[in-house]
Amino acid sequence: MRFDEERRGILSDLRQFKKLETKILKFADATSVGIGGEPYCFVFPRTANDLESVMHYLISKQIPFWVIGNGTKMLVRDGKIGRVAVSLARFDFQQCTEDKHTVSVKVGAGTSLQFLVALGIKKGLDGVEKITGIPGCVGGAIKVNAGTRLGSISEFVEDVEVLTLFDGTFKIERLKPKFAYRWSSIGPNQIVLSANFKFKKTEPARVKENVSKYLKKRFETQPVNSKTFGCMFKNPPNGESAGKIIDELGLKGFRLTKRIKVSSIHANFIENEGGACFQEADELINYVKDKVKQERKIELEEEVIKLCD
Repeated sequence: MRFDEERRGILSDLRQFKKLETKILKFADATSVGIGGEPYCFVFPRTANDLESVMHYLISKQIPFWVIGNGTKMLVRDGKIGRVAVSLARFDFQQCTEDKHTVSVKVGAGTSLQFLVALGIKKGLDGVEKITGIPGCVGGAIKVNAGTRLGSISEFVEDVEVLTLFDGTFKIERLKPKFAYRWSSIGPNQIVLSANFKFKKTEPARVKENVSKYLKKRFETQPVNSKTFGCMFKNPPNGESAGKIIDELGLKGFRLTKRIKVSSIHANFIENEGGACFQEADELINYVKDKVKQERKIELEEEVIKLCD
C-alpha cells in the first residue's frame, strides 16, 4: 500500500508540468529483453527545460530516479520499484543541413539509430552501414560508443550536448567526448540531450546496397525476432569474439531454466522465450561469464546494464 500511496502523490505532483507525458508501465513492457518490474511511473520530457524541471522536482523531493533511453541494454529487477523512470524517448527531433560534400545532422538523444540509417540511404551518408541494425537510440549509443563489426558511432560524432548534474544543480554544455571500444568519456552524472553528426556524401544507391547486405547478414546470424539485449558481452581486449568463445565452450542453446536461454543462433545473445525474470537472466549471464573465466581464463565484461538497487 505504501508504494501505491507514494505513486499517487508523485503523479499528483507531476500534474504541475502541464506538457509532461506520464505513464504507468512495467520495464518488462519497455525494454527489448522484456524483463523488469514496475516503477512509480515513466515520465517523458520533450525539451531540456522540461527535463531540468522534472529532475529538480525529483531531487528536491528526494525521489529516486533512473534516466533511461529506449531500454535495449537494460536488465531491471522485478517487483515494485520505488523510482521514477525518466525516459528520453521523446527527445527525437532532427535537423539536417548539407553542402556539396558533407551532410550535418543534429538529432535528439531519443532519435532511433535507424532514423540515421534511413537518412543515410536517402542522402548518401558514407559509412552509415556501420550502425545498421542497432536497435538503440542516439543518447545511449553515444554513451557506450555502440557499433557493429564494421565500426562504431563515434566515427561520425562531431560533438554532444549534455546535462550535467552536480550537487543538485544542472549545467547544459557541449562536449567533444573521447571514445574507445564500447566506451566514452561521458560520465554517469551526464545525460546526453542531443548530438551533431557529420557524414561524407556518397551515392545513395551504394549506401542502400551496403545497408541491405549487412541487414541480410544480421538476419542470418542474430536472433533479431527474439527478446534480447543485443550482445551480452564486449569482445575481450585480446581481439577474440565473445560470441565465438562462448560458442566454442558448447553454450549455444544452453539454458538453466525453461524461459530463457543462450541463443542457438549467436552465442553472445540470450533470448527471453516468455516471462523470464531478473534472477533467471542474471544467473544465466553469470553462468556464462564464470564458465568462460574457468575454461579460458578470460574475464568477459558485460554490455548489459543491471538496474537492481
